[in-house]
Amino acid sequence: MSVKWQIHLLALLIFYSVAFKLQAQTVVLDSLKGALKSASSSEKKGAILVNICAANYSLSTDSFSYYIQQLQQVAKPGSPEYYRSQAYLCQLLIKKGDVSRANELVDSLLPVIPSLRDFTYTKFSLQSLKANLLVRTNKIKEAISYYLLSLKEAESIHDTLWIIKSCNGMVYSKMELKEYNEAIKWAQKGLAVTSNESFFRVNGLLFSNLASCFNNLGQKDSAFYYINIALKYGEEEENFLVLANALNIRAAMYEGQRNYAAVENDLKHALEIRKKNYEIDMYVSDLAQLSFFYASI
Repeated sequence: MSVKWQIHLLALLIFYSVAFKLQAQTVVLDSLKGALKSASSSEKKGAILVNICAANYSLSTDSFSYYIQQLQQVAKPGSPEYYRSQAYLCQLLIKKGDVSRANELVDSLLPVIPSLRDFTYTKFSLQSLKANLLVRTNKIKEAISYYLLSLKEAESIHDTLWIIKSCNGMVYSKMELKEYNEAIKWAQKGLAVTSNESFFRVNGLLFSNLASCFNNLGQKDSAFYYINIALKYGEEEENFLVLANALNIRAAMYEGQRNYAAVENDLKHALEIRKKNYEIDMYVSDLAQLSFFYASI
């Protein structure tokens, strides 16, 4: 049997043998779901559903789809909730691997979303999604233009959250170009925006990206320092996306130390978590990473 088919078979075996023990429910989501059941008006239901969908990093794809549909049923056409539901639908399409439809939807929404305060968060979300889609299709320079646009707009209205998110978008883009020192500069810019930890707790990806940059530059102590922060925030915020990404990055760091037991543990744990927040591209990537690890040892 060829090496290629050995790896393919191993991936299939892992797919069917990994025990997914973690539950998809979190404390935050349980609380929101309880509030949804007792909500007495469409307006209250809409506000709660927006918050549930915002926590989609802790939802399965099917659950995310269900709550988007519920939000669409109560959101008034043209309202902030309506545009939020459309942005969430874009995220769902990306999770399902339907990048083409996600791109079409984002492109249809960006020119028509109202330039009013109540729509600001959704506008930034759509610009970020567009940039993310461009990175996925290797159009890095175009992605950077969207991240810089969001950064400029966020700075003009002193929106700390989106200044940090936009800086992290630049980190992501520079990492894709393997410009790790530049990526670190953008991360440091984001970290210098505020001393309020709450803004960083919801931006755990910034720390895992920073750890990956330092790891690629051979600066192991700094890499472990930042990956531990990412894991801490991922666990405390119940953010499966941050946790899975951080575990995969730490696995690469452990592999450099030839600590293969730790590598296997982190990769399997990441795969378990990814299953709960199923995004097909990332899940397949994680599955391949674990199978290649087994093949290499």
